[in-house]
Amino acid sequence: MPPIRHERLRTELRILVEGEDIPPPLRSFKEMKMHEGIIAALKEKHIKKPTPIQIQGIPTVLSGRDMIGIAFTGSGKTLVFVLPLVMFCLEQEVKLPFIKMKDPMASLSVLLENWLNRHMT
Repeated sequence: MPPIRHERLRTELRILVEGEDIPPPLRSFKEMKMHEGIIAALKEKHIKKPTPIQIQGIPTVLSGRDMIGIAFTGSGKTLVFVLPLVMFCLEQEVKLPFIKMKDPMASLSVLLENWLNRHMT
């Protein structure tokens, strides 16, 4: 998508950005290169397409950039940070399995639960 279309999409969705070399907004989770399992899990929760904060925020986080995201409650801000984390964990599990299990998603959930228990309590 050319830069002029990025700006049109941002204007249409009322997305305000500042900075240099801003990652392009991506309209779908598939365009964001989300794992099929993640997309399936989102669909089970009736999340079929990203919200405006996710359209710009997820590509920003995936590119390693810092960002401040301001949006209404229930707009999907949490997924902007959680989905890249899950993607990273899934990639690591595929590269170097930490727990021998048949189902990588089950392994991932055990890893995330352990991490959350260590860091959030």
